[in-house]
Amino acid sequence: MGILDRLKSGLAFNKMAKAYKEIFDDLSVYNLNHDIRYVYKAVWVFNHCVVGAIEKWNWSMFAGIMIPDYQMYGRISVQEANMIVLGKIAKICQNITANDKDIIDKVLDGELLPEVEMLISASLKERLLP
Repeated sequence: MGILDRLKSGLAFNKMAKAYKEIFDDLSVYNLNHDIRYVYKAVWVFNHCVVGAIEKWNWSMFAGIMIPDYQMYGRISVQEANMIVLGKIAKICQNITANDKDIIDKVLDGELLPEVEMLISASLKERLLP
């Protein structure tokens, strides 16, 4: 891997850390107001900006990452960050409708649904997509 590729990979890894922050922020807002759109957005960000980046750059699941504004987690592995995110989503799924669970499953499978697409701004994509 050349120096330019390493630079691009480093910038993409930084974007992934910001994507985790976006996910945690959205799930926190959901816990305050129970607006399911925040969960939809968080799941989209997880699927496209985290899982997509891991696949694109072939990063190790054991790479250490610091999530901005969530220093209480410390330096954790990508695998641990994914487990935290999926655990939070699973906990939320215990208390939502079957229709909302279905939408979340579809988004995790990579489908782009109109009710989710409208939540994803161009600036969000530019900021977080790998």
